[in-house]
Amino acid sequence: MEAFHMEWTPASQVRRHMERIGIPQPQFEGFCEAVEQYASQAEKLAVQLMELVALGLGLDATTFSRHFAGSSTSTVRMNYYPPCPQPSRTLGISPHSDFNIFTILLQDTVAGLQVLKDNDEWVTVKPNPNALVVNVGDTLHAWSNGRIKSVMHRALVNTTEPRLSVVYFFGPHPDTKIDPIPALVSSDCPLRYRSFVYKQFVEQILQNRGKKVFESPLNSLLL
Repeated sequence: MEAFHMEWTPASQVRRHMERIGIPQPQFEGFCEAVEQYASQAEKLAVQLMELVALGLGLDATTFSRHFAGSSTSTVRMNYYPPCPQPSRTLGISPHSDFNIFTILLQDTVAGLQVLKDNDEWVTVKPNPNALVVNVGDTLHAWSNGRIKSVMHRALVNTTEPRLSVVYFFGPHPDTKIDPIPALVSSDCPLRYRSFVYKQFVEQILQNRGKKVFESPLNSLLL
């Protein structure tokens, strides 16, 4: 897999990355504008989704989104998966969950994304040119006391067709403290996760990357 990773907030780094790979500015300006416009709209969508999730949980619409009024941490990544002569012996991306709030995925017409259903069945997400795929991340899972579940997923390759995807990762400002929401804790749903600072949670995850067996970052937050 080949990937092009560009920070969007708190400040766009799209042009800086293009300059680093040596492309003259007149050639990449249109590309940068398109990426920034897409990221801007994806960010607005992520905030709207947070408010809809809050309402669905019986909370005030701004319960989550008000923490993003000042700043967020988001990136755009373009993934290219070339054809592979032996797809059964490799993965485009190994099984994992995302540590952020939402991951918004734009797929092309080639299938490759799979999500884990009921912890025992991998299900292919069929590409739809008129839809986006939204994955819930571990931070929102913990913040909602497990009411909104993060999703384990992976990406496969195939023998004949390349695959391209555009991924928008949306998370809080690094210094945001994620505290349990009292309204989501009850005798039927006791408190499951401790408070944490987002950047410390991310640092811990990055330190554990590369292990042969994936372990959910949520395990480190369990009470």
